[in-house]
Amino acid sequence: MIERAQSYHLKDLVKLAHEYYKLSPYKDIPFDSDAALDFGRRQMVMATSFFPVYTVGNSVEGFAIAYMIQLNFSRSLRVNLEYIYVREQYRSQGAAEQLVQAVESWARQVGAIDLVTGDIGINPELMKRWYAGQGYQYEGVCMTKRLN
Repeated sequence: MIERAQSYHLKDLVKLAHEYYKLSPYKDIPFDSDAALDFGRRQMVMATSFFPVYTVGNSVEGFAIAYMIQLNFSRSLRVNLEYIYVREQYRSQGAAEQLVQAVESWARQVGAIDLVTGDIGINPELMKRWYAGQGYQYEGVCMTKRLN
């Protein structure tokens, strides 16, 4: 089931965030549970953020985090789907698709002109194909430089 993240989800969300982090390009940087908790709390209360979770029973098994931004030199809004993660045993069962659909619905409600995803860093080729299957078009390159 998809629902908006609530404070009672935070314990599960921190565990999921840690799983996500261990797969990310930042896995060599220590994970901070308190920082993850603070980040989750902020995302829940900010009017410019949407934080849906995928639950099975009372357990959170996936999440997405999206936020709206105003386009430069315009009054138009764009929504950025920043993170999406689903536990492995719930992949290929429609959980991620439901999370993306929830974000798309929210984006339409806030009047966004488009939705951009930036979360292809863990497995870029797989994620590009998966997002293409959801109707997204690959438009460019994201490059990162570590600033040690």
